[in-house]
Amino acid sequence: MAEQFELPFKGREREMTALMGILDRPNGEAVIVSGKPGIGKSRLLERFGQEAFG
Repeated sequence: MAEQFELPFKGREREMTALMGILDRPNGEAVIVSGKPGIGKSRLLERFGQEAFG
């Protein structure tokens, strides 16, 4: 089995702030995260989940 390691997470403060702000909205909303392959969309959402929900 391949060894798993956590990639560094840098330079996404603006995106994280925007995602965290959505949690404060009373109506609940869908979010679409889009971008070029390899840009870090999955890593961003993984980190968001860790910070928002433990």
